[in-house]
Amino acid sequence: MQPQSPWDPGRDAIFLLHLAARLVMRRAEGELRVLGLGSGYVPVLRALADGSAQTQTGLAAHARIEQPTMAQLLNRMERDGLVRRAPNPDDARSILYSLTPRALAKVPAARAVLIDHSRAAVAGLTSTDIAQLTRILEHIIANLEPEIDRPPDPPATAIGRPRRAAPRTGPRRRSTKATPER
Repeated sequence: MQPQSPWDPGRDAIFLLHLAARLVMRRAEGELRVLGLGSGYVPVLRALADGSAQTQTGLAAHARIEQPTMAQLLNRMERDGLVRRAPNPDDARSILYSLTPRALAKVPAARAVLIDHSRAAVAGLTSTDIAQLTRILEHIIANLEPEIDRPPDPPATAIGRPRRAAPRTGPRRRSTKATPER
């Protein structure tokens, strides 16, 4: 068995991918803020930019985030006057979210900001390089998406066996159940 080489984040493709995505969004964030938008709003803006309405569940799936996170995001967007709620005519238990006219008016400018920063990120790459990068990223995403819905594996010890419950510390409580006498 070969010794494992030390992890070098500066050479790790996935670490670099994460860093690149963060840098693009950090650069775009300032311009989005001028528009009264946050980078976290982008998936909702993208999903509803056509004037449609969706449920929180649908928006969470579209953004690939958990429902509680989407609920917080929609509350912030509603507070900022960017989304509105309406009863779902097909399901009285759910609510439909849509962009307000104010938000719809901001979508073209937000789209332009994101396109500009995406272009800046790939400046110097050929169209072939960009197409290959896109295919590789789509492949990585396809590899990872099925993992999202699967429950996590139990933690393992250094030798790969599931951990046992930690031993109890402190005094044990006596059972309050009556035990039959013998």
